[in-house]
This record gives sequence, C-alpha cells and structure tokens, in this order.
Amino acid sequence: MMVPFTKLSGTGNDFVLIDTIRHDLGPLRAAWPAVARRLCHRATGPGADGLLVLSRSATADVRMRIFNPDGSEPSMCGNGIRCLARYVIQGARGKGQGAGGGSVTIDTRDGIKRAVVQSAARVTIDMGIPRLIEHLDHLRVGPQRLARLDLIDSGVPHLVCWVDDVARIDVEGLGRRLRRHPRFRPAGVNVDFIQLLDEQRASRSRTCSVTIRVRTYERGVESETRACGTGAVAAATAVAHAGIMGTAAHDARTLSYHVQVRVPGGLLRVTLDLLCGRDGRLTVRKALLEGEARELGRGTVRWNGKEVG
Repeated sequence: MMVPFTKLSGTGNDFVLIDTIRHDLGPLRAAWPAVARRLCHRATGPGADGLLVLSRSATADVRMRIFNPDGSEPSMCGNGIRCLARYVIQGARGKGQGAGGGSVTIDTRDGIKRAVVQSAARVTIDMGIPRLIEHLDHLRVGPQRLARLDLIDSGVPHLVCWVDDVARIDVEGLGRRLRRHPRFRPAGVNVDFIQLLDEQRASRSRTCSVTIRVRTYERGVESETRACGTGAVAAATAVAHAGIMGTAAHDARTLSYHVQVRVPGGLLRVTLDLLCGRDGRLTVRKALLEGEARELGRGTVRWNGKEVG
C-alpha cells in the first residue's frame, strides 16, 4: 500500500500526518502503532517525534490520534494538535505558508479542543485546564538529590524540575532516569527542566509577564525534543503556582499570566487565566498555547506491514 503523508513542524517538534479523510487507508486502522514505529524512525521512514492520524469525528470538525515513535498513544500533544489544525485550515486546501486562517474543533482523547489559525507563525490551541497534582520539595535519583519539583497534568503528566541553568543539564541522562523513576510507575512521566529568566508584575498584580527557558525529555520519544507543547503549558502552570500560592489575598481576584517559553526549537507562548481565592489557592481556568506550525513537505511511503521504503 502506498501511504501519502505530510511532514509538519511545530516550533521544531516534527510530525508525520496521515489524512484518512482524503485517502482511503482502511487496512491501516488496526496498525497505527506499528506504522508509527516505522514512519517515525529516522532511519527507516520520514522520521518524526510523532505520528498524527486525521479522521472524521461525530462530535467535532475532525478527530486526531497521536502515536509516539515507540507506538504508544498519549492523550494529548500540544504541538501536534497545532500542526494538525494548521494542516486542516491551510494545508489541505493547498494554500501557502501565510495564506488564510480560521478555527477548527478537534476531537482528542483529552476531550474536544479548539484551535485558531491566524498564520503559519501563529497557531493557538485551547489546552483546557492543567492541574497541579503534587509539589515535591525534593526527589532522589540515585546519589543525586533534586530540589523543587512539580508534577502537573497538562493533558499528559509532566514532572517540572526547577534548575539554575538548563544549558548545563544532562537532559538525556537525567531525564531518562526521572521518566522511569519508581515514584511515577507504571506509566512514567515527561520531564521538563525549567529556568526562570525574567518576571514582571503589572499594577495590582492582575497581570504578570514571565520568560522561561525549558528543555524536555519526552516519554514515548525517549529522547529530548526541540519543543513540547504540553511541557510548555506544564512549565507555565508551575511558574504561576510558584508566583501566587501562599501570597496574602483579602479577596478573590482574577489574574492573567503571559509566559514566553524559550525552547531549543524557538518560542512558544502560554497564556493562563487564573483565579486566586481568598486563601491564596490558585485555580487555572484556561490555558492557551501559541506558536508556529509549518508544513515541511509531502510524500508517499510504501507500507507492507514490515517496512517503509
């Protein structure tokens, strides 16, 4: 079987997209994990951080499934869904990189998400409500003791580790050990190393602008990636909790956090709408993820159930 694909990149996070709406690929429906393992492998296929499968949906405009290079299927992928939205709005119409725009609803395992495409440089997805699951004062990894970590669910679980300089972190080595740490078995976690660069709070503390640098080790990819959308949202959520939790509050107030997330692949922007209660407790009400999503090319691969060539 010849399988048409589109290669896309979301701020350096690259994906292979297969469109089952435009192409009848029925025999592959039960083989997506195997297809992902072959196509995402950078020696046997186009190579990618994940496989996106686009199909019809009874509850939204389209449906997205995401498969990791190891064949596993996560609930959500922030950059992947932005790439898929860009393809649906522009790519499927054959338009250029900067042409057109619009919005689309996408059915995922993490619920229905809404994306807005303004241009290839600005694709925004409503990521829903990220949750702080647990704050850890420290965690031991062999002889190493890490301080200040946050376990956050932003569609998939992320362990956010605060560090002084992300450039000095062994993301592959330390990330791999934390991803499989006994505390997070059996599923494991994605691991984000975060460095706070700048923070500016506006009058009355209603808005806050923050710049951070993040590097991520992704489970399923089992390596560092150049960007991670759910990781950017998790890191921004950790920043908001660190900046607000425990502060004195005489009345409930709404706040807005605008977080610029510098990743190896470029820049992602996260906007958090927050509610801080009288007791200082923080509730995230919405998280928007924005960044570029570009088409890299299109092609066809041969699938015989064993190899791609």
